[in-house]
Amino acid sequence: MWQQHPDVSFPAEESAPIWRFVTIAGFVDLLDSGALPFSRLDSLDDPFEGHATAMDYVKSVLPEQVFRAAGGPPPAVRNKLDQWRIRKAHEMEQEQAIAVLKRMPLAETCWANCWHRVDDERASLWRRYLAGGKFVAVCSTVGALRDSLQDGGPGVSIGTVSYGAAPQRSPSPLAQALVKHPAFADETEIRALIAPGAGGADGLGPVVKVPVALDTLVQTVRFSPVADAWQVALGRRLMARFGLNAACTQSSLHANPDFVPSVA
Repeated sequence: MWQQHPDVSFPAEESAPIWRFVTIAGFVDLLDSGALPFSRLDSLDDPFEGHATAMDYVKSVLPEQVFRAAGGPPPAVRNKLDQWRIRKAHEMEQEQAIAVLKRMPLAETCWANCWHRVDDERASLWRRYLAGGKFVAVCSTVGALRDSLQDGGPGVSIGTVSYGAAPQRSPSPLAQALVKHPAFADETEIRALIAPGAGGADGLGPVVKVPVALDTLVQTVRFSPVADAWQVALGRRLMARFGLNAACTQSSLHANPDFVPSVA
């Protein structure tokens, strides 16, 4: 369900078009499961996902007792009983510090479902995704993505990715999941994010499925400009079988553009 986190600003344009590229298997899975896959940040292409300001986050929430546990030598004591008590207290502080650190929701406990914010299709995106067999584009809008999220699923926030050392309102991992290296700026990415509370990620794997209303989410399906006609026809049959009435077309990037005269 949509549950915007205070650390994440919802995109300003609800009607902004967004694209998500998938394999035919991923498309069938979307139709069959009625759910979007959210990938854990540490499984994405950028090795620095969610890590740029992790230390700022640690410094902002790390309890004082963690630093006390790493303090200097214990005070002088007169007997062995006091020595034992001080040692046990020190060990307990260390155990508590470790427990706090383990509960911190860093990049390994944040999941993202990624879209491209583009008004018109780009040849560069098709080239990037065709290499991985992703020749189907699911087209939607920011508002439709939000409205498609079903009640009962995990809380999902939606935000716009910034590229570079953009100032953050909060150093939390969820806000940092919306900052990427400038080298990825051509992606113009919109992300839906899940970040369970402390301990809430236990048992979750690298992919989390979130139920969506497909008739709300999917506004158009577009096959790549190099797809065969039978593949587009297959896409239409699959959509009809699962009761999805959105348009299914092929990209026109390889059709004659307006500036090229047609040959009579």
